[in-house]
Amino acid sequence: MGEHNVSAKAENANGTDMQTWVWNVTVAPVFGAPNITSFAPPSPVNDTVCNWRTFNVTVNQTVNVSWYLNNTLRHTNVSTKEANYTLHAEVVGEHNVSAKAENANGTDMQAWVWNVTAAPLPVLKINKTDVPDPVSPGGILNYSICVNNTGNATATNVIVTETYDANVTFLDAVPAPSQGSDTWTFPTLNVGESNWINISVAVDASVLNGTVLHNIVNVTCDEGVTDSDTEDTTVISLPVCIETATGTGIACFETDAGTSEDLVAVDESTLPEEGKPARVFPHGFFSFDIIGLTPGQTVVVTITLPDNVPVGTQY
Repeated sequence: MGEHNVSAKAENANGTDMQTWVWNVTVAPVFGAPNITSFAPPSPVNDTVCNWRTFNVTVNQTVNVSWYLNNTLRHTNVSTKEANYTLHAEVVGEHNVSAKAENANGTDMQAWVWNVTAAPLPVLKINKTDVPDPVSPGGILNYSICVNNTGNATATNVIVTETYDANVTFLDAVPAPSQGSDTWTFPTLNVGESNWINISVAVDASVLNGTVLHNIVNVTCDEGVTDSDTEDTTVISLPVCIETATGTGIACFETDAGTSEDLVAVDESTLPEEGKPARVFPHGFFSFDIIGLTPGQTVVVTITLPDNVPVGTQY
């Protein structure tokens, strides 16, 4: 330390010359530990899943800055006064992000609380009902479908897909399908919004009594949310009833397949004498057709007559 004199003397046979310097030597400054003078963003930091977040610090000295997520080293910026690191929000929960600035003079650290929440998503709910249930062979079956968004974000490209039972035939729908007879597309479905679809199908007349028709409806959207519902409908051949021609009461006819139609109570007096049965039929005669049967199909007809049938009566 202090003031010193430094000189250079140039000399030969011709003479000399000299250069002199004043050299002041002082004590070298002693630096303290590094200090993080600014940082961003402020803590706590709130993000949703799939977002990217950049953290940065500024330090008053040249340092190495090491970045930690939940105490696990992720990256180090070397020999810098300004450092940053970007993290991807992947896991829901509260996380700790820290930046450690370090050199030979010491360390400083900045920590953030990073809250990651689930991203807003639609929640699709689909429900299906049927009328009538049970349904008769050859009858019309109506489905009502309601799809609702109960989430907290709009659903986009909402697609409703129907899967019909093999024993029914599509007739009509409101609104009309977007594709074929089984697909409906809605560009968006807002939070709390509902869309309805009403479908009519024809039940094959040859369906056996007791058959269960299975139906499945599914809904999807671009956000990856799905839902489905099923509806089962029993096919029952409902009895066809008519007042007897003799006025004895009500007679009913029920088939286990096909459909009864054109049931008529026939007055015996209207029959031709030729070929008329010799026996007395107290409930008269009946005429009906059964449609919707396939070639060779067997059908059982259950006849319920008024209960005052005399012993020995034959039909």
